[in-house]
Amino acid sequence: MQESDTYLMILDEGKEKGIREIILVLGEDRFGPPDESVKASLNDISDLNRLKRIARHAPNAASWRDILSRGPRAMLWFLGQRVRRPAAAGGRAADTEGRRLGAERAT
Repeated sequence: MQESDTYLMILDEGKEKGIREIILVLGEDRFGPPDESVKASLNDISDLNRLKRIARHAPNAASWRDILSRGPRAMLWFLGQRVRRPAAAGGRAADTEGRRLGAERAT
């Protein structure tokens, strides 16, 4: 059975709302209740993939601002800085700075 476009849009809106709630819970556990500007910024995001990236980042974020910074610009910078290079024979793959992938990053 094929679902209608309206039905699929309603499902996506429900997913967005659920992910926003998860982000708010994770952020509140770490940084306390968000102010209205944080809530408004989060509600302005309608890209489901961006919301998923934000949710994945939230447990490791340093602030509410850091949580919300996970957007297209942040991803472009990240992709530009952390390009994988193939592993040398017998070695492990490394990023552009020569660090082995999978190793802890310096904070």
